[in-house]
Amino acid sequence: MKQKIRINEPIFARVLKFLVNLYVKLFLHFKYISDYKPEKNEKIIVLSNHQTDLDPAFVRISLNRYMYMLSSDNIYSRPFLAKLFTCLGGIPKRKGIADLESIRKLMQIAKDGGSICIFPEGNRSYAEFQFYIADNFASLLKKLKGTLVLYNIHGGFGVMPRFGAKRRKGKLYGEVKHVLKYEEYKDMKVEELSTLIKENLKVFDSESGELYKSKRRAEYLERMYFVCPKCQHMNTLVSKGNIIKCNDCGLEVEYLENLTLKSNDSSFKYHRLNDWYQYQKEFVKNMDISEGIIFQDNNVKLRKVNPFIKEEKLAKGTLTLYKDHLTVGDYSIDVANIVSASPMSGRKLCFTYNNDNYEIKGDKRFNALKYALIFHKLDTKMHKENLDNYYSLD
Repeated sequence: MKQKIRINEPIFARVLKFLVNLYVKLFLHFKYISDYKPEKNEKIIVLSNHQTDLDPAFVRISLNRYMYMLSSDNIYSRPFLAKLFTCLGGIPKRKGIADLESIRKLMQIAKDGGSICIFPEGNRSYAEFQFYIADNFASLLKKLKGTLVLYNIHGGFGVMPRFGAKRRKGKLYGEVKHVLKYEEYKDMKVEELSTLIKENLKVFDSESGELYKSKRRAEYLERMYFVCPKCQHMNTLVSKGNIIKCNDCGLEVEYLENLTLKSNDSSFKYHRLNDWYQYQKEFVKNMDISEGIIFQDNNVKLRKVNPFIKEEKLAKGTLTLYKDHLTVGDYSIDVANIVSASPMSGRKLCFTYNNDNYEIKGDKRFNALKYALIFHKLDTKMHKENLDNYYSLD
């Protein structure tokens, strides 16, 4: 039987939204600064940049509209959360790859007049670069035939950076950057519409001039950086306070309140987080992986986390990656059939292997990013068939 599409917000969602609204305004000091309000019963398709885990809440309370939202299917592996997110309009989607079932649901929602919110990058900001957005995404939008609302979240990367565990103090707000009625974009070329979307969703907090205050600004930057640019040793970086330091060569880098990098070592040439990030990508691209252990991390847990099915604990112990397989304790997985991979919530690595989702959770300094990057270099399915573009080495 066809699922009923809600146009108006159910009472349960209204109550929860009210509570969330109080939280983000009182404790995060979030503000919505635009005058735009959608017309009554107008079907809107909201596209937003993605900086924090609370972005769906920011969008929903800003526009006061019940919206169906695409979200990673990994968060649907816990029964209670799966029911909660479904009641709130969540649509599970496999991360990093095309998901025909989620597209079919979006088409049905739009046909029935429902509003939709999508974070086209599919990933939270890592080092302030814009994640891959396929041009054919614009083709889908044309088929949905709603008012396009291009929404910007500012300050999320400064207040709640993806690598961090504690909030920083600073300006956090949302605004509507651009609105396009269907009649205004229906005849646009796909490439033209795609470019317009990408340009209007770019937000770099380090260019804002705002300051984000904390005594632990650099804390857990090693969740993102694993290669020292001075000695080129891996897994030797440790953060404390506002400094990240290499334990081998002694390089020290300060993460400043304006979200840029500074070092007294003349060999360190990077000013923006993305500069160091791009260096790492090139490093991985040129790595010698002919034999032996590539990466190894202790104290991890491996679980199978398929949506709407109770998670299955598989193994715990040392994670070891070789060029053709990885192991956690006594559990082994061939890398050849890894379809997609992405860091999640700071210290988790989520990946799709064959038709199942898996999650590896490490300790508080675990770097999941290095595994997502190296899977694009190994003979994985995602590399050979170019299935996952988010952490591509291209």
